[in-house]
Amino acid sequence: MDKSYVITDFKTRLDVFIKSSYATRKDFCKAIGISEHTVNSYFGTRKTKPSFEFINAFLEVHPPEQLYWLFKGVYPTNTIDENGDQVKLEMLDPYVALNAAMKAVIKREVDASVSVSKKQEL
Repeated sequence: MDKSYVITDFKTRLDVFIKSSYATRKDFCKAIGISEHTVNSYFGTRKTKPSFEFINAFLEVHPPEQLYWLFKGVYPTNTIDENGDQVKLEMLDPYVALNAAMKAVIKREVDASVSVSKKQEL
């Protein structure tokens, strides 16, 4: 599988997250209660590392999976095997996770449609 689309650094992932979830950096800062200066320092040339204050504020508003993606570039996901009894932790990049979720939704819709069709035939 081609991984050339994977975002490899925190700064770029944070930028993508902000642009996809908020209108501006200012809105993001306001939502999590952090100063714009703090967030802007992550985009500067000095490459400031996120503080505990940033992490804690982020987690007050967003789920831990999103924070994990910001730092690692993958989403942790719990999966249950086909028997439904064994849970294991896998690390999926967001594109793989989205693809798997879409397949599950489509399968559910198709199964429901087939079930309704069978009932109508009876």
